Amino acid sequence: MTLVDLLVKYSCRYLVNYSPFDVVYKACKFGPIKLALFVMKEIQRTNKVHHGVAYAAKLFPGSYLVIVIIGVVKGEYFSSEATVDLSAFSHWPEQVPHCKGFVL
Repeated sequence: MTLVDLLVKYSCRYLVNYSPFDVVYKACKFGPIKLALFVMKEIQRTNKVHHGVAYAAKLFPGSYLVIVIIGVVKGEYFSSEATVDLSAFSHWPEQVPHCKGFVL
């Protein structure tokens, strides 16, 4: 994870948690904005998988099984990253009333 990724991640978390009158949260729950956020998240995930597969293909040119495993791990790590963040900060969606399953 680069410095830019961390800055974006924690600035979004700050805006959602500390914006007055939950303006950012309500905007993120609005359908078109929520769709755009999910599309951007999926583009970022596929980009990470592509770069992982390309790097694995460069390191292990003939081993297709290793290349596939690296691609799966890169794709799954990005989706399980939210679980690690939630456990680190001890904020599960069931415990936070305004966070009904929506995690940035």
